[in-house]
Amino acid sequence: MHAQWLAVRHDRWVPPRPPVPQTRRRMLRHNAIEAWDKMLKTGLPWCTPSMR
Repeated sequence: MHAQWLAVRHDRWVPPRPPVPQTRRRMLRHNAIEAWDKMLKTGLPWCTPSMR
């Protein structure tokens, strides 16, 4: 079985401007899932779209 790679991108978003890419990197799928779980457990701040 071959390793599965994902492209992970971090953006900075300040409404009403569009998101600005900050970093981009490749991660193994299982490492990306572990990182996502850790972010959720530590209180990942969610962006909520404005309701206009």
